Amino acid sequence: GTPKLEVDPAGADAPVLVVGDAGGPPWLPAVAAELLAFTAIAAAVVVLIPGPDATRAGGGLALVALATWRALLRGRAVGPVGRALPAVAFAAAMAVLAAITGEPLYDVILCFNVLLVALQNDRRTLAIVLAATWAALAVPALVHPAGLGLRALVWSVLLPLLALPIQRRSQELRDRVALGPRLRALQAEMLARPDSREALVRAAPELAGCELVALVEPDRAGAFVVTAASRDDLVGTQVPDVAHSLVHRANRAGAPVFVPDARRTAELPPRLAELAAITSWFCAPVMGSGVVAAVLCAGWERPVRDPGDLRIDVVRSLASEASTTIDHTDLLRSLSASASRDQLTGLTNRRGWDGLLAKEMAISRSRGAPLSVAIIDLDRFKDYNDLNGHPAGDRLLRTAAGAWTAAIRQGDVLARWGGEEFTLLLPDCGGACALEVVERVRRSTPGGETCSAGIASWDGRESAIELFERMDEALYAAKAAGRDVAMLSPLPAPPPSPGDAAALLPA
Repeated sequence: GTPKLEVDPAGADAPVLVVGDAGGPPWLPAVAAELLAFTAIAAAVVVLIPGPDATRAGGGLALVALATWRALLRGRAVGPVGRALPAVAFAAAMAVLAAITGEPLYDVILCFNVLLVALQNDRRTLAIVLAATWAALAVPALVHPAGLGLRALVWSVLLPLLALPIQRRSQELRDRVALGPRLRALQAEMLARPDSREALVRAAPELAGCELVALVEPDRAGAFVVTAASRDDLVGTQVPDVAHSLVHRANRAGAPVFVPDARRTAELPPRLAELAAITSWFCAPVMGSGVVAAVLCAGWERPVRDPGDLRIDVVRSLASEASTTIDHTDLLRSLSASASRDQLTGLTNRRGWDGLLAKEMAISRSRGAPLSVAIIDLDRFKDYNDLNGHPAGDRLLRTAAGAWTAAIRQGDVLARWGGEEFTLLLPDCGGACALEVVERVRRSTPGGETCSAGIASWDGRESAIELFERMDEALYAAKAAGRDVAMLSPLPAPPPSPGDAAALLPA
C-alpha cells in the first residue's frame, strides 16, 4: 500500500516544510547586507584614516575578511571560542596596523568590533573578544606610549562598560524572542490535556530558570493546597490562611507578589519555608472566569533582585498561559465528570471512583493523614426487585443514594460501584471515624430496607487493589454475620523488619 507519512502534531511551531526551491540559502540576504555594510566601513577606513596606503588598505581588507569569516560561520554549530575567532583575528590585525602606523583611529574600529560581538553573541564569547581587544590595545600603546598609551587606557575601561550592558540587553531580547514559540508549544500541550497542571509545572523550571514551581489551588473546603509541583513531595501541602501569607496575598489582591530574599520574610507557608536553598520567590495569580483560580509560585536558589527580570516575566507569562487554558480545562473536567457520573443516582460512578481514590491516596501519603474506604450493599435487593419490579428498585437506589449522601460528612464521596453496591471515600478519617460515619449511613437506609457495609482503613503502604480486597472481605463478613451491620477490617500486619526476617530463616 501507499506508505504513510508520520508527523508530529506540533501545529504552527513544527518545523516548516519547504516546497520547491527559494533560489538560494535563506540567510543569503542578511549576509549580503552585512558584507555591504562592512565594505562601506572598509572604504571609510581607506579614505579617512591617515597613514601609508598599504596600511589603510590592510585595514579595509581586514574588515572585509572579518565579514567574510562571519558569513562562513553563519548557521554552523560552534562554541564561544569558534564564534570569537573572527573578532580575535581582526583585533590582532588592527593591533599590527596601529603598531606600524601609530595612528589612533584604529582603536575606534576595535570598539566597533567589540560592540558588534556584544550585540550578537553570548557573555562568554564577549569575554574572549574583550580580552583579545585589551591585548590589541596594549601592543600599540607599548610601541607608541606617547600617542596611544592614554587612549588605550581609556578604551580598556570604556569598552566593558559599554559592551556588557549591551550584551545583557541584547541577550535578553534574543531570549524573549525565543521564548514565544516555546510558550505557544506549552499552551498547545496544556490545551491537549484534560488536566494541564502537570505540563505546566514540568515545563516551568526550564523556561523560568527556577528550581521549584508549585501550583496552589483551593480545595473542596476552600483551603489552599499545592495541587501540582515540580517536586512530588510538595503535592498536598496545605497553605495556612494567615494575613501575611504570600499565596493568600496574591489571591486577595489578584496581583503578583515578589520576595527577593526569603531569608528576610516570614510570609512563606511553613512547608515551603523549610526549603532553605530557595532564596527568591514569585507568586502570580492564575485567573479563570474573571476570578483568581490558583496561584503559581516559583522559587530560585540564586537571588533574583529585579522584579523586571526576564525570569519573573516568564512566570507571569506562564500564569497568563494557565489563565487562558483554565476555562478549557474546566470544560474538559465537566465533560469528564459527565462520563464519570452514574446516570441513575447522579453519584460518581466506578470510573470516577478509581480516579478519586488514587488522588486521595497520594494526598494521604504526602500529608500522613488517615484515609478509609467502605463498600455498602443493599440487603436482598434482588428479592426487592423481583417483588416490586425494576422501576421500584430504581427508585429505591435513587432514594438510598440521597439519604446516604445526607448522612456523610462534607468532603466524603459516595459513589455507585454497580448494581446495588455503593462505595464511600472517607478522607482524613481513621477506622473509628469511618465506622461512625458508616453506621449513620446504615441507619439512614430508607423504605424500611437494610444494608450491610465493609470498611477498610488504609495503612499507607498497600495498593488500591489490596485496600479494596480488604474492604470487600469486610462486606462478606457483614453478610455472614446476618446483614444490616457494618464491619471494620483489621489493619494488615506490617512487613517484617530485616532482623525479624532473618530470624525466620532456618538455622
